[in-house]
Amino acid sequence: MITSDKIQLIQQALYETLSWERMLDYFLQENSYLKIRLSQLIDSIDDTNLIVTAEYFQTLFIDTDAHITDLRSDVTGLQKIIQDCLLGKNSFNQRLIQQKRRIVKDVAYFEKRFPELKNEFNSFAKKWIRISDD
Repeated sequence: MITSDKIQLIQQALYETLSWERMLDYFLQENSYLKIRLSQLIDSIDDTNLIVTAEYFQTLFIDTDAHITDLRSDVTGLQKIIQDCLLGKNSFNQRLIQQKRRIVKDVAYFEKRFPELKNEFNSFAKKWIRISDD
């Protein structure tokens, strides 16, 4: 029998996964905006050095999409396991706790890294705009 404390713990874990899912959707959308902005900049770049930097960002944005997709898949898998726990089909065990810890660590890293990437790209865009105005 699942105690009320365990039910609350399981419900909290489910809430966290839903929150991560919303955050990852937001990052995916932001990453799309960055890719669109990059393509707009690329259309007017004629400097080889800037093209190399633009390709660097393009690769980062593609990798970011892949990372978000992988992380979403992990979060969705964890949600399924948690929902099974609430339905009594699965037990809230050590494996689940370890999987959740790993995802927490991955999400925390991504929450830190994505704004850094966005700021780095925006700095590049501002610099490029100043160069093109000269």
